[in-house]
Amino acid sequence: MNFVKIGAIASIASCSIGFFYQNKWNRNIKQMEFYKESLNLVRNHKGAMHFLGEPIIDCRIQFLNGTKSFISDTKGLYEVKLKGSKQNGMLYINIEKDKDGLVNDWKLSRLELAIDNQPDKRLLIQLEKNEDIMLQ
Repeated sequence: MNFVKIGAIASIASCSIGFFYQNKWNRNIKQMEFYKESLNLVRNHKGAMHFLGEPIIDCRIQFLNGTKSFISDTKGLYEVKLKGSKQNGMLYINIEKDKDGLVNDWKLSRLELAIDNQPDKRLLIQLEKNEDIMLQ
């Protein structure tokens, strides 16, 4: 019986630590400038407002459950679930290391929005050159 208790306690501790770190990563990323800029662009984009409805609310950044989120030395991709008054969507935030001058920070390189009722299409919100393109 003691092994069962030890196993149960270890399982609870493991899940709690994972939950804690995922929340910590979410908080840290949500405070970064590229994340704030991304949400500002989506919330002010006419196409995104049309498909999702207002207000557009960001949820957790998707790290687990088979998502494509990753970060490397030079680039990264984050998937963020968005909720609107009309429907939900997934925001894909592509970032790159800023190599200009002495600044060693992340910059937004591409921003796409997938709408729940049209999963095979994405709304391209921003490219590096700030081009604005409608549904692809």
